[in-house]
Amino acid sequence: MLAVLLISLIPIPAAVLAKGRATETVAVADSRETFVFQVGIDKYTSPKVPKLDGCVRDVLEMKRLLIKKFNVPADHFLTLTDQQATHEAIIAGFRKQLIENAKSHRGAIVIFQYSGHGSQVKDRTGNKANGLDSTLVPVNSRDIKGSYFDIVDDEIRELFEELSQYTTNITFIIDACHSGNPTRGAGKTRGIEEDSRPQPAQRPKPSGEQGGTKLRDGDFSAMLPRDQRYVAIAATLPHELANEKSFPELNQANGALTFYLLKALARAKPETTYRQLMAEVANAVTADYAGQHPQVEGDIGRPVFGGSANREDPFIDISDAKTDVLTIKAGSAQGVAAGTVVAVYAPDALHLSGVEKRLATGTVTNVTPFTSTVKLNTTNPIPVGAKVVIVSPDFGSLRTRVALAKETITRGGSPAAETKASLISLLEKSTSIALAGEVNLDAPGVRGINWDVVVKQVKFSDWFHEGDTASENVATARLADRQVYCLTGPDGTRPLFDFFVDIDDPLAAQKIAVALAHLANQRSLRAVVNETSQLTGSLKIQVLRVTGDLEAIPPKVEKEEVVTLPAESTDYRFSEGEFIRLEIENLSDNDLYVTLFDISTDGSIQILFPPPGATVAIPKGGKVKLPFSLKLGGPSGYETYKAIASTDKHGASDFTFLAQSGVTRNSAQVSLANLPDWTTAQVNVWINEKSK
Repeated sequence: MLAVLLISLIPIPAAVLAKGRATETVAVADSRETFVFQVGIDKYTSPKVPKLDGCVRDVLEMKRLLIKKFNVPADHFLTLTDQQATHEAIIAGFRKQLIENAKSHRGAIVIFQYSGHGSQVKDRTGNKANGLDSTLVPVNSRDIKGSYFDIVDDEIRELFEELSQYTTNITFIIDACHSGNPTRGAGKTRGIEEDSRPQPAQRPKPSGEQGGTKLRDGDFSAMLPRDQRYVAIAATLPHELANEKSFPELNQANGALTFYLLKALARAKPETTYRQLMAEVANAVTADYAGQHPQVEGDIGRPVFGGSANREDPFIDISDAKTDVLTIKAGSAQGVAAGTVVAVYAPDALHLSGVEKRLATGTVTNVTPFTSTVKLNTTNPIPVGAKVVIVSPDFGSLRTRVALAKETITRGGSPAAETKASLISLLEKSTSIALAGEVNLDAPGVRGINWDVVVKQVKFSDWFHEGDTASENVATARLADRQVYCLTGPDGTRPLFDFFVDIDDPLAAQKIAVALAHLANQRSLRAVVNETSQLTGSLKIQVLRVTGDLEAIPPKVEKEEVVTLPAESTDYRFSEGEFIRLEIENLSDNDLYVTLFDISTDGSIQILFPPPGATVAIPKGGKVKLPFSLKLGGPSGYETYKAIASTDKHGASDFTFLAQSGVTRNSAQVSLANLPDWTTAQVNVWINEKSK
């Protein structure tokens, strides 16, 4: 059996479950009432505010899920969409649906969901460190006459303070962004530029509410105080874009956060915590949109929505079965992709995990919007009523979408034009990369194309420092204002891997293609996950901070201490140059063979443990500490440490095909479809750039 430390990427929403079949359901009753207030806005009335596509869909799909999965009565919702969602109506709705009901039902579970544009205005109170208030944009805001304004974070905080007098079971879900650079990115993004108009006079606050600690910059969750009275789920970090995940073939979309949140909620158990839920969601969103990192804070150790989830495991129906080929009732609209690994369980199986009552595994070979074809690993007959569940994308099955920035110098015969033609030719042959076309990042309101990474030309001195060492070109004596190619996230504003190559380098296309292949391989490995394993939670990776003269020979360690993950965070945070050490603990009842990977911010994938060629088992209840410390060298970004563990004898040699140097990989030697049982989780370390 195989176990992997990471998080579920493609759980299936309740919407694809069988209807009308008699199944045993074990529900967990929650004596507390639940009340939901939802706002979804696509069709803004002002010509100054771009329209969106998936916000109304977000709230309606969430409503269906909360009714079916979490047993929320249909009459316990207030849902405002499009023209209904004015500034006054949103404030009034919050008071009526949440505050008034919480007054009547003390301790009630209350949920506020907003999908629409976010923005910023100048701070009127002086309590924001960056001088800006975060806002929600009602449907009638930014009108030509200037009569209507955004809902400012101070208004939300006041409503929250009143609401929290009656209940502490509060969940905020905000699928919007406040980056200040909202119109450039992968398709539509949920944010508009700062409202520079003079804002209405602020209502005087009661004495005792004046002043206070300065709040965090530009973070929507900063609308709320950091305490244990709530959980706030936000689509992005403060500087990032909140993307819409579109399905052009279906003419529909969702917010990227909401799309994956719905999937994770559909699989949630009564004991699932917000920390566990959002670790899964954040990983899935970032796998799709490298520049978007959803956040959660507050009392994230509590069960999701009070632990009121239905215990029935969700599954996918089979529409046709022929020997070793199935057609299943889920496709691209549900996030299924070619290369996805699935498992098939017996019709009477209630809990779809592990090997008990598992009939077969298989791999998706073809996908339509609502169906998929699966090639099974057995020719045994599959009975009518069998249940299919998603296991994971297989190694190398996740395709990275690459856009080419439209440049001013692309004349025939120029280095740029030749490089572009060569790069396109190389990428068209790749099995891990999909070309997403050319995009003009300088055009206002770039919309309609989805991509994960952009290849663009920049001036070296605007993006890099001469001290950077990510490229061999640094050693050359060149002018700082030279033009170079780099890779950026979907918003086109931040370099990836600190990779660059000179525009007149005759091997520029080949070097870019290699860097993109490394990025695709990293994304594919991060995406590996299994929600069907009984080994889930059987491994734990502990991070230790190490101090001393660690670059001496031999290293001199002064102190080594366990780093406690902050209560409101799912990620560790360190600075470039710091040292850490990792410890792996086996919590299962079996000896486990372990391989530990470092998926680095420099584009590399390294096997940290065991030593080359070795196969090492950690005994049940045992621990293994790496015999060396790791220096966090950067560049800044997310570093992922991921372990693969198995009760079968697997070692480093089985996974060497995944290793790669920093910015090739051979065909996979292992397929997840052929492994008996494995599970996933991960440890993320955010590396802050070292002060220059």
